[in-house]
Amino acid sequence: MVASAGAFVWLCARWMGVTLDGRWYAMACAGCWWVYLVDAGLFRVPEEDQVNAPNRAAFMQRWRGVLLIAVIGATAGVAVWMFTGPIRPATWALAAVEAGIAGAYVLPVLPGKTRWLRLKDLATVKPIVISAAWLCGAMGLAVTQGRTFGAEVVHEWLFGALMVLLLLADSIALDWKDREGDTGIALRTIATRLTGRSYDVLMTVMIALAVGVLIAGIIRGGGAIWWGPAVAMIITLMPSLWAARHVTHHRVAVGTAIAAWRFIGAAVALIIIR
Repeated sequence: MVASAGAFVWLCARWMGVTLDGRWYAMACAGCWWVYLVDAGLFRVPEEDQVNAPNRAAFMQRWRGVLLIAVIGATAGVAVWMFTGPIRPATWALAAVEAGIAGAYVLPVLPGKTRWLRLKDLATVKPIVISAAWLCGAMGLAVTQGRTFGAEVVHEWLFGALMVLLLLADSIALDWKDREGDTGIALRTIATRLTGRSYDVLMTVMIALAVGVLIAGIIRGGGAIWWGPAVAMIITLMPSLWAARHVTHHRVAVGTAIAAWRFIGAAVALIIIR
């Protein structure tokens, strides 16, 4: 998941015709690593992880100190690297917004009726928040680093719509494989509200919409820019959406497979987009 952040930023930048230097990918990976570690129990193991990911929970409890030192050291290195080149004010503003969303996602900073809440606790909107944060961070970075829009702006909107659909399907599938633990602690996600049949229907509809957006992009003259990475991402994601529901004993492998579409899209974009 951490490496996929860099891959997704690279994919969006490549697709939008922007060249970013390595520090931006390192920043994306470092930020994702912080969110992942805090969410996984860097300071406190979430109750649902005791059921959903007991091995990860035990690992976090045992190696918490080492992981904290490692992520602080990596972040310090990335921070120094960031200042080796110019950073535009708009990029600082984007980074502040993304950091605020990430912090609110894993830390209890939102007032609730009986306790302080995280964005993650607002389980129904969690996939939307996650998808928006990934897309705005990746495409926003390309924009703040110099992307300008011309007559092809419709392509940008179609690309954004395609990414939203894939990110939403990705997020709901990840929640589906964790629904047992979420149900046990009364965490009502979209996945816990679905039956097996309704999950299949929802995923089918989202993939169908993604294919529709892909066809619209090709019709508007997207050519290889559209069908190459987009087809690869859709085909890669489809079996993992199925596996999230039917493969119950290999959670780590399923989670990795769900995130793989970002790497496949980035790899195909490297080959096709010049």
